[in-house]
Amino acid sequence: MVWHSTFRLVPLAFIAGCITTGSIDNVEVEAQRHMAIADTLEQASELKEATLEYTLVAERFPTSGAYMTAVRKAALLFSSPENPAANDSASRFWLNTYLKLTHSPEEKQLIRMYFDMADQVKLLKDSLAHQKVVHESLMTTARKQGNEAAARARRIQELEADLKKASDELRKLKEIDLRISKSRVKNKP
Repeated sequence: MVWHSTFRLVPLAFIAGCITTGSIDNVEVEAQRHMAIADTLEQASELKEATLEYTLVAERFPTSGAYMTAVRKAALLFSSPENPAANDSASRFWLNTYLKLTHSPEEKQLIRMYFDMADQVKLLKDSLAHQKVVHESLMTTARKQGNEAAARARRIQELEADLKKASDELRKLKEIDLRISKSRVKNKP
């Protein structure tokens, strides 16, 4: 009886092994197909689409032989300034993933140097953004003060024109007053 039940398990184990092997082959084939698409897109400078393909392989096929390459390529493309899909957070995520996968001390050192440089770039970007805000604020203030100065200059011109009119009127009044005074003196007996 034991021999009979063991005999039934052998074909089942064989079929399960074939299914598993076929499944592994399918995963590998599918991963390689996406990697080929990603490589082609990258060569054609379609970086956004290539990044999506490498990320797809890294997310969906972690057991494939292409996984490590897909992780590295996704990390690098996410950090590329030429890539419309560039994303510092995604780049850091995939670089951290790659850091855990790689055994090469040189690559680990390069990744750590990249992180240091990325931190410096972020600080510079933040500083530049702050500088832009300050610059825009100063430009707004300068425009406002320029407009106020122009309004004051116009007001000064208006006041000077009014002063000249008043001065002319006063001069005319003095002349009239002087004539009246002279005529009174002449008319006095």
